[in-house]
Amino acid sequence: MNSVIDNQRVMMVSFSDGVINEIKRASAETELRNIVENSFSRLREKQIFNESGYIMNMIVSLRSINTEGLSPEIIRNVNVGIVLFREYRRKREQLF
Repeated sequence: MNSVIDNQRVMMVSFSDGVINEIKRASAETELRNIVENSFSRLREKQIFNESGYIMNMIVSLRSINTEGLSPEIIRNVNVGIVLFREYRRKREQLF
């Protein structure tokens, strides 16, 4: 049982890292929105979906990025990504 949980955790971290890289490379806010929105459906497809955990993981991961030496565009993307995931968290909280 623990190995299943560990595998899911590894898959979630790997998936989240990929989304973070996409966020960093985005060229416009509309692209950022699409990346975040599409990440939820891609995560469901991988059957490792835990929406609350994913949202919190992304907020924490994006906030923990060391922005020293990053371009202003990447820093902006990271900050906008945090805002977008917080919006999803608020929407989710309003549903329950």
